[in-house]
Amino acid sequence: MSVRPVRYGLVGHPVSHSLSPRLFEWLHADDQAGCTYELLDVGPSRLDGFLATAGRDFHGLNVTVPHKVAVAAMCAERTPAAALTGAVNAVRFRPTEDGAGLALHGDNTDVGGFALALGLAHRPPRVAVVLGAGGAARAVVVALAGLGTQEIRVVNRSPARADALYRALAPHAPGLVLASPEDLDAACAGADLVVQATSAGMTPGSRPPRLPWDRLATDAMAMDLVYRPRWTEFLAAADAAGKETIDGLEMLAGQAVGALAFFRDGPLPADAAVRARALAARLRAGAHPRSDSP
Repeated sequence: MSVRPVRYGLVGHPVSHSLSPRLFEWLHADDQAGCTYELLDVGPSRLDGFLATAGRDFHGLNVTVPHKVAVAAMCAERTPAAALTGAVNAVRFRPTEDGAGLALHGDNTDVGGFALALGLAHRPPRVAVVLGAGGAARAVVVALAGLGTQEIRVVNRSPARADALYRALAPHAPGLVLASPEDLDAACAGADLVVQATSAGMTPGSRPPRLPWDRLATDAMAMDLVYRPRWTEFLAAADAAGKETIDGLEMLAGQAVGALAFFRDGPLPADAAVRARALAARLRAGAHPRSDSP
């Protein structure tokens, strides 16, 4: 008797650019049943209705822009990572207490994905600079706090957004401090990691701030969460300054490994970091290291 493939999907608007189907196909390569992974373009007006019945058809769903915050509010239960960041990018379905329906249980696997991206051959940073204060930046701050980073310096153009991040996360990240773009030189002084956690570089004309690379620690690392293009202007500048670089595919692969463990309601595999690194390498396979697409 044939075994039905496990069914997953990505909910967002738009979703056509996603690499998630490829990642989940690879993650299920050794499973007898395998999986199907569907790209589900669902606009905001249709989100409630879609999720109300999705548990009948899907084992788990990833969530992407613009729905991460809205779905977090819809979840009956959230993991600590999802609760701290206020955003959900993975949901599974559990029976309600009365057994009459299915409730959403949400996670934010970007937190663990970032940690996995630093998990092989990278030391936990002592002082980190995070550029941005949106959802991705929140996940990075939570992950860095969990890794024991002593000081996390968040630099953002919007004081209101930066203040909101600080109020939400300062109790859980004792080393969290805010800095304005005008204070970027001072914020970078002695840092051994800088993370580009904005969407800068994804669209023509958008550029991350110019960093004073000589102010960073000699052996500092630079990580960009953007993965399309993979070799961003930020990473090119870091490379030219002699800094080790980590591209956005590392975190993308790491969060996929975490999402699968969450969907299966189990712990991360012991070799999670190795799996994430292998997935990121497969995404890069066949592309020139400086190519604009993985």
